[in-house]
Amino acid sequence: MSWWKISEKTKTEQDTKPAAAGVLFPVRRRHCDQCLYTERKLVSNERRRQILRECRENDTFFNCHKSTIKGEIACCHGFYKRHPYATSVMRHAAKHKLIHFID
Repeated sequence: MSWWKISEKTKTEQDTKPAAAGVLFPVRRRHCDQCLYTERKLVSNERRRQILRECRENDTFFNCHKSTIKGEIACCHGFYKRHPYATSVMRHAAKHKLIHFID
């Protein structure tokens, strides 16, 4: 499920899991093998700084590149661990317990 789509769970399921009642914010459970925050990253340090600056300027998170390849949206594990409240969406998701860790 994409993070911006409302859950299609039933009312009973929603009552048992707070995050299921609304929008879920997916975050990768672990670093991928080429994470932006590891030495095996695919980009230079300068490009990484540029990416992070653009994330700040646009109030957005860094989508894991493995998710991008699959056509999915999931916050990079490294980005989340270092900047858990970096964006308005992330702050909202944390406040309302909507963080959903995925593999």
